[in-house]
Amino acid sequence: MSSQIIHERLASAIDQWVNKFPKGEQKSATLMALRLVQEEYRWLEQPHLDAVAEYLKLPKIDVYEVASFYSMYQHQPVGKHLVKVCTSLSCCLNGAYGVVEYLEGKLNIQCGQTTKDGRITLQETECLAACAGAPAICVDDKFYHENVTAQTIEKMIRPLIEEGA
Repeated sequence: MSSQIIHERLASAIDQWVNKFPKGEQKSATLMALRLVQEEYRWLEQPHLDAVAEYLKLPKIDVYEVASFYSMYQHQPVGKHLVKVCTSLSCCLNGAYGVVEYLEGKLNIQCGQTTKDGRITLQETECLAACAGAPAICVDDKFYHENVTAQTIEKMIRPLIEEGA
């Protein structure tokens, strides 16, 4: 089953990470293996977790523990774009829930949902390590926006909404 999910290109990418650690310490590559599988499939289903465990020759529980602990791993389908609003203490004290409400209204969805066209998923997330720039948003795990206001949200979200429209 592992070979159907972890195809040759994905295996090669995982092996690059496994090879960074001492022989027999492939468990250390679990975070990156999960990240690579998620990049390939957009979210992690049970068969994906099983395949990573099988490929790394680990007990399934070791992989499940990592996947369930970190908020960067998606366990449900997500839209083409993933917008995460930090709601940790600094961001919360600086208006994160107002940002969430604004985005919910703008996207016409509730936090944790995906727009009807499948384009954007809105989520709360734990710390983005941007406490000095709170409140903060992360888009597609690549673009970080700090000191977020309604104006910066408009600039950030408009291209995502209009993309392909």
